[in-house]
Amino acid sequence: MVSRGGGRASARGNRNIHESAIGSAHSGAIPSQGSNSVDQFVDSFQRARGSNVLDQITIHPSTRKMICLNTAGQFEDASVIRSILSTLKTMFNGPWTIWKDVDAINSEALWQHFKGLYQWDPYKYTDEVIHDAWTEVMKICFSDIMTNARKESVKLAKAKNVNASGDMSLLKSFNPKWIRSEYWEKMIDEVWNKDK
Repeated sequence: MVSRGGGRASARGNRNIHESAIGSAHSGAIPSQGSNSVDQFVDSFQRARGSNVLDQITIHPSTRKMICLNTAGQFEDASVIRSILSTLKTMFNGPWTIWKDVDAINSEALWQHFKGLYQWDPYKYTDEVIHDAWTEVMKICFSDIMTNARKESVKLAKAKNVNASGDMSLLKSFNPKWIRSEYWEKMIDEVWNKDK
């Protein structure tokens, strides 16, 4: 099990998360559950993005899929990881280039959706332990999601005969469809085009 702020997944486990999740996160039904502040966020998110994904939410706890962790404290079922990443892409709501960029309100909304989709044996796992496993997926996979987003942008640019080699500024008009253009431009200007 993973304790709050404690152990990290093994290198082998990290590789397994990457192999089972990256590039295959497609959207599914995303449930909603939680405090009024989270519900208000979801409402504003839907209005801002014009999203109807939450129309398919599963509310009753008995309909939620039962999940468990392996001995390394990671989700046993790879579809859980894909669902986490799909939810992230569906609810991507800021100029986030790393997981630490995601603010508390958005992070909580993502977590509450996860809790609404799955259930676990409370005698075996605390919410904290499951939350740690969920956070680990976000931390491990976020950079790969961003790498794939940049590759997608380059592909979109090439389709329009734009060669953006070495100049990410040329990719500003070619945001992946799951990242709003204003966020994408800010990510390029404030992070990826800065000299490191």
